[in-house]
Amino acid sequence: MTVASARTFSSKVADFLNDLSAIGASQDAGAAMHFAVTRLPELLAADRAFIYLLSPDRKRLIVTHESDGADPSLLGLSQPLAQLPALTSQAVRSGQTVLVDDLARFPITDRQRRSLRFRGVTATIMTPFGVERKFAGLLVLDVFARPRQWEKTIVEAAARISARIGSLMTVSHRGGHMRADDPALETKSAQLNVLANLAHAFESSSDVHDVVQAVSDELGMIYGKESVEIATRDSKAEDLALREALATGKVLVRTDDTSTRYVVPLSVDAEIVGAIDLRASSRLSAEEGRFLETVARLSAAAMAKAERVTRMRDEAISDHLTGLFNHRFLIERYNDTFSQCKSAKRPLSLMLVDLDGLRQVNAKLGFGVGDETLKYVASQVRRTLKDDWFAGRYGSEEFLVAMPGISVDDAGRTAKRLTDRIAEESPSDLPPATVSIGVVASPTHSSQADILLDLAEKAVYIAKYGGRNRIHVVNKNVNADWERLAMEAVMAVLTAKQFVAGPQAVEKAAERLAQAGTRNIDMALALAQAVDVRDKYTSGHSHAVSNYSVRLAKALLMSDAELEEVRLGALLHDVGKIGTPEQILGKNGPLTDEEFAIMRKHPEDGARILAPIPSMRRVSAIVEAHQEYYNGSGYPFKLAGDDIPRAARIVSIGDAYHAMVSTRPYRKGMSVEKACSILTDGAGSQWDPRFVETFVKVLSSTKGVKEGERP
Repeated sequence: MTVASARTFSSKVADFLNDLSAIGASQDAGAAMHFAVTRLPELLAADRAFIYLLSPDRKRLIVTHESDGADPSLLGLSQPLAQLPALTSQAVRSGQTVLVDDLARFPITDRQRRSLRFRGVTATIMTPFGVERKFAGLLVLDVFARPRQWEKTIVEAAARISARIGSLMTVSHRGGHMRADDPALETKSAQLNVLANLAHAFESSSDVHDVVQAVSDELGMIYGKESVEIATRDSKAEDLALREALATGKVLVRTDDTSTRYVVPLSVDAEIVGAIDLRASSRLSAEEGRFLETVARLSAAAMAKAERVTRMRDEAISDHLTGLFNHRFLIERYNDTFSQCKSAKRPLSLMLVDLDGLRQVNAKLGFGVGDETLKYVASQVRRTLKDDWFAGRYGSEEFLVAMPGISVDDAGRTAKRLTDRIAEESPSDLPPATVSIGVVASPTHSSQADILLDLAEKAVYIAKYGGRNRIHVVNKNVNADWERLAMEAVMAVLTAKQFVAGPQAVEKAAERLAQAGTRNIDMALALAQAVDVRDKYTSGHSHAVSNYSVRLAKALLMSDAELEEVRLGALLHDVGKIGTPEQILGKNGPLTDEEFAIMRKHPEDGARILAPIPSMRRVSAIVEAHQEYYNGSGYPFKLAGDDIPRAARIVSIGDAYHAMVSTRPYRKGMSVEKACSILTDGAGSQWDPRFVETFVKVLSSTKGVKEGERP
């Protein structure tokens, strides 16, 4: 539309509004609505216009007025609010104009299209209007035969006309009557309608943008859309008058013979949150100034409320350190996105980003430096996000990036760019940062959300297994060889990197098992292997204890289920030593009393680690009780006799025996005979005498078998 034609159109709309108001003043709102739907098709280049009014019981929409020659007629058509199609319902619920350029692409069922008024319609505009702050009806324009891209001028004109209809209905509702020659009363009515509409909009607004849009739309109905600008405190105001108002909080008025500029700050409790900048094409009265200031007070309160809601929402879903999504909300968003992509048959790629060496940074330079390094990596992850991608804190040093619509190959290239940028742009005041990334995609690798996450975790382990600053993209066909590689990587990484000594390691291990899903038993065994490898003097101890314990259990004629419990209990009996400091676990010599007190915590720590696995409850009891003595002098609970789980009494013997026959740097391993003698001497005090007797017989019958191996 050219400038000249735009001016002509604006003039026609203004004349139409004047005529509409005159009819409403001299007759009633119903006559004005009939006039509107009759003239609007020609004015706004539509094929049909009609008005829905809300029924008195506020449960139905009824067509009360329609343009001439409608075929078939819609008059009297009544639709329950609960059965409205999506676009009509959206207009009713939001109170905002809804427009569709091509109805064929709008999500409406064929049944709705046939049974409602959409037969033959290709494009439509629905503009709500209200009475006394409440939704009252819809002004609807339709186009047939072809799609139609609605021009901005048409949309704004429809909104102004709809607002005027609401104003006429408001006056009629209050029992008032406007005179055609009383423009002041018309202006007052329009202002009251604006205030009512804003109050209604602000009730449901929880976003500053929605508040700003509502104020702009409503004031634009009176003064013209181009005449109103709303600045927020975050706006970069270059205009001097606007900057002055934002800085001082004072209302600024600039007038000449033909126009007025009114800048009204938006303030709450002396805090400036924005400003209304109105450039009217006529002189404004003092009463209009007071109206604008009233709008400003309402708007400022709504913006402050929206900011509080936004801040609370952000705090609820954000990680306080990095500003990305927290783990809880991240997983909720991921599951929703996964379902949407699956339904739409869109790919969904994931990058699991693990910061290399963070534990060493924390140990050597402090957690403050570690936190700054995490924040740096998070900022680089945020730079990677595009369109509907999102990212969040997956673990203490891990970030999950979800990329809807992206193939696994594109995701791999994105991961490469991210690793390069993190390494190259690492700040000089922080230790050099690198990351390892696992890349997976749905449906390429899995069509299940939890399995895809599990594969991403394994991919990260494989990436770290190969060294720092690496990427591993999962094979398109996940097979047994890849799974074995993943488990090997898990065990190696857990040993080398995952666990720093201390209580934090115990909590981290329990957290890992809780997140491991169906692989939690495999993860628990990997942790046990990590302990064995950490203790370089007793590597292989748990497997040896398991072999001895199973041999004794078989000799005691235990069932297959009990044998499996003994095997797992023995393999995991020292898993709690993950929480034992390195200097104690690997000490070259006997422990001091203080060091031994710390070491004595490992049975309870082991039980805490296994607690997230319900099926391992009996195994956890073995781990917790394997250091109890038969006479009640053991730890941690000083259980005695048959109060000690039977399997724990078995593992206790296998544990003690292997400790005695193993060679340490500070002593040579005992002979079988010497170890058996000590076991026999301790029968009844430290160990179950019946089990010791059977164990010694088992060893005697298998002499010559290498210690710790199966016979």
